[in-house]
Amino acid sequence: MKKLNQIFNYKLEIFNPKKNTEKIKKLLKRLKNEFLEKINNWEKYKPIRGKIEDFFKLCKDGLNMREYTQIYT
Repeated sequence: MKKLNQIFNYKLEIFNPKKNTEKIKKLLKRLKNEFLEKINNWEKYKPIRGKIEDFFKLCKDGLNMREYTQIYT
């Protein structure tokens, strides 16, 4: 997790003097923290992901909707 936390960088947009850089920094920091929290709790989301994958597999194979589900998977 520490290594993953270190690779997050600010966008180059924060060097634009016309932009509100503090607002951008706060947003990016909040997004990074949410992402790291979800990665730490990944086991909780794993069953949900499996159900979603099963649903799309059913649509592709069982209902012959292969061309429509390609967009979402």
